[in-house]
Amino acid sequence: MRFKVYGPYEIGVEKAHAGWIDKEDTENFWKNVVVADNHKLPDACGVYLFGMRGLGKKGMAGKTLPWYVGKAEKQKFKTECFNFKNLYYFNSILTNEYKGKGSPFLYLLARVEKNDKLSPPATNEDFWGWRFVEEMFIQMSLSANSDLLNKSTTKMIRETSIRGLLNTKKYKATSVDEFKGVFGIIDREPTQVVQYEKTAFRYDVYGPYDIPMK
Repeated sequence: MRFKVYGPYEIGVEKAHAGWIDKEDTENFWKNVVVADNHKLPDACGVYLFGMRGLGKKGMAGKTLPWYVGKAEKQKFKTECFNFKNLYYFNSILTNEYKGKGSPFLYLLARVEKNDKLSPPATNEDFWGWRFVEEMFIQMSLSANSDLLNKSTTKMIRETSIRGLLNTKKYKATSVDEFKGVFGIIDREPTQVVQYEKTAFRYDVYGPYDIPMK
């Protein structure tokens, strides 16, 4: 499986209906995609990420945040990205979180063949590649935005706590920091998706323990 990243592509919102993405906006979006990159990209398939930049109610001025990750498997990007459910999600974020003043955008992670041609929608049931990439970017997005709209694949990460790494309460510098160093994340703050008290499954880190060598 090979994927290529395209974007970000701004989703322009016309002044006549400011603060709301409608059919006219999405049609203009795909026209701009064609001009910017490849006239076949709207008909390709893969994974997409909806994000916003601007001043949200969290006071994150100018910060870019991911809000939803989806996949286009049997359908092309042009059909999938702005379906009824997605438009509801996107507009709810634009309206409720950004009061219509944010700048919405999409990244398209298109699947490509060995010859670098864009892949058309799948005709069989072997979707593991799409799902792996989608779930990987969902987990990465949660690290940036704990309010990510994706729910179905985030149940366990929202219910699990690992001290110093995930959904953790405050802790003193311990072996956890050394454990984090194994992965090169010693200076990174723990990922906070939910409060520690809301987690159902909790893990603690012990070690390292040296293995005696005679």
